[in-house]
Amino acid sequence: SMQIDDLQMAHDRALELYQLDPQSSESGLALIAVLVRGAHWGEAGPILDKLLAQDPTDKRAHLAKGIVEYNLGNMASASEHLQASLGQGAADAEGHYMLGMVAKQAGDIPKATEEMEASLAGNPNKMEALSSLGQFYLQLGDAEKAKTVLERAIQKGSLDSQNHYQLAQAYRKLGMNNEAREQMEIFRKLSARTVPQPSGETPVSPK
Repeated sequence: SMQIDDLQMAHDRALELYQLDPQSSESGLALIAVLVRGAHWGEAGPILDKLLAQDPTDKRAHLAKGIVEYNLGNMASASEHLQASLGQGAADAEGHYMLGMVAKQAGDIPKATEEMEASLAGNPNKMEALSSLGQFYLQLGDAEKAKTVLERAIQKGSLDSQNHYQLAQAYRKLGMNNEAREQMEIFRKLSARTVPQPSGETPVSPK
């Protein structure tokens, strides 16, 4: 497909620039961005290790390494690198989001909730964080907060059918049965239309 070709072209170009100057953290991180988009975790790891050996304080490299480690299932290492990536201002939205996903994997929903709130403080429009936060509030039994966050995600144009499903659950818990039925109807329509996505639809921000 066009997208795959574009990604391959971007990969070849980024690799070429990196090979011209392997000491440059800019060309290294540009290559990493392409590898992460294409989910080439194995290829990204060693390049990031080299970048971090050159500059152990490179917060962008730590963030990318945290994402790679998360996707390889190395949660302790992911957490360590994601913590080290914080302190970039608005860019911390992604680090907090990923730390929330690590906490979710560990079954620590209060911690996951805290991280998603921090992610949204940095980027109020981060769809994946809104969706996850709504889900976590529901799991913690706070249907009112879940309703607010999920309505916001849908209002901002999220096409994730799960938001409608979760919102239906929140409405049901709040006794809003007509609204719950409406949301289930939308959920069913969207589910019938969409091809199931592989889990973690975008490598950078898995669900």
